[in-house]
Amino acid sequence: MSYIVVVNPAILAAAGIPDDPAFTATVSVAAFGNLMAFYANRPFATAPYMGENAFIAFSDCKLLGLANCTSGHIPCGS
Repeated sequence: MSYIVVVNPAILAAAGIPDDPAFTATVSVAAFGNLMAFYANRPFATAPYMGENAFIAFSDCKLLGLANCTSGHIPCGS
Protein backbone atom coordinates (compact mmCIF):
# COMPACT_ATOMS: atom_id res chain seq x y z
CA MET A 1 0.00 0.00 0.00
CA SER A 2 3.00 2.31 0.18
CA TYR A 3 2.78 3.17 -3.54
CA ILE A 4 -0.30 5.27 -2.89
CA VAL A 5 1.72 7.73 -0.80
CA VAL A 6 3.70 8.64 -3.92
CA VAL A 7 1.16 8.18 -6.72
CA ASN A 8 -1.92 9.82 -5.20
CA PRO A 9 -0.31 13.26 -4.54
CA ALA A 10 1.10 13.19 -8.08
CA ILE A 11 -2.37 12.61 -9.50
CA LEU A 12 -3.86 15.35 -7.33
CA ALA A 13 -1.05 17.72 -8.35
CA ALA A 14 -2.27 17.42 -11.94
CA ALA A 15 -5.59 18.84 -10.70
CA GLY A 16 -3.85 21.83 -9.15
CA ILE A 17 -3.85 20.65 -5.53
CA PRO A 18 -0.54 21.42 -3.77
CA ASP A 19 1.76 18.49 -3.03
CA ASP A 20 2.13 18.92 0.74
CA PRO A 21 -1.59 18.94 1.66
CA ALA A 22 -2.25 16.06 -0.76
CA PHE A 23 0.59 14.03 0.77
CA THR A 24 -0.60 14.75 4.31
CA ALA A 25 -4.18 13.80 3.52
CA THR A 26 -3.13 10.60 1.73
CA VAL A 27 -0.87 9.46 4.56
CA SER A 28 -3.42 10.25 7.26
CA VAL A 29 -6.26 8.40 5.49
CA ALA A 30 -4.03 5.38 4.77
CA ALA A 31 -2.87 5.30 8.41
CA PHE A 32 -6.46 5.53 9.64
CA GLY A 33 -7.43 2.66 7.34
CA ASN A 34 -4.63 0.52 8.75
CA LEU A 35 -5.65 1.34 12.32
CA MET A 36 -9.23 0.32 11.52
CA ALA A 37 -7.96 -3.01 10.19
CA PHE A 38 -5.96 -3.68 13.36
CA TYR A 39 -8.87 -2.67 15.58
CA ALA A 40 -11.32 -4.90 13.69
CA ASN A 41 -8.79 -7.76 13.67
CA ARG A 42 -9.13 -8.17 9.91
CA PRO A 43 -6.35 -8.96 7.42
CA PHE A 44 -7.10 -6.03 5.11
CA ALA A 45 -6.82 -2.27 5.25
CA THR A 46 -8.30 0.61 3.29
CA ALA A 47 -6.57 3.42 1.44
CA PRO A 48 -7.61 6.35 -0.77
CA TYR A 49 -9.17 5.33 -4.07
CA MET A 50 -7.06 6.52 -7.01
CA GLY A 51 -9.60 5.91 -9.78
CA GLU A 52 -11.89 8.75 -8.78
CA ASN A 53 -8.93 11.04 -8.14
CA ALA A 54 -7.59 10.37 -11.62
CA PHE A 55 -11.04 10.97 -13.14
CA ILE A 56 -11.37 14.33 -11.37
CA ALA A 57 -7.81 15.40 -12.17
CA PHE A 58 -7.70 14.49 -15.83
CA SER A 59 -11.27 14.83 -17.07
CA ASP A 60 -12.88 17.48 -14.88
CA CYS A 61 -9.89 19.73 -14.24
CA LYS A 62 -7.85 19.25 -17.42
CA LEU A 63 -10.49 18.69 -20.11
CA LEU A 64 -13.44 20.65 -18.73
CA GLY A 65 -11.35 23.33 -17.04
CA LEU A 66 -13.18 23.17 -13.69
CA ALA A 67 -11.45 24.40 -10.56
CA ASN A 68 -10.36 21.67 -8.14
CA CYS A 69 -12.86 22.87 -5.51
CA THR A 70 -15.73 22.66 -7.98
CA SER A 71 -14.77 19.30 -9.44
CA GLY A 72 -14.12 17.82 -5.99
CA HIS A 73 -17.73 18.40 -5.00
CA ILE A 74 -19.22 16.70 -8.05
CA PRO A 75 -18.86 13.09 -6.72
CA CYS A 76 -20.28 14.13 -3.34
CA GLY A 77 -23.36 15.68 -4.90
CA SER A 78 -24.17 12.86 -7.27
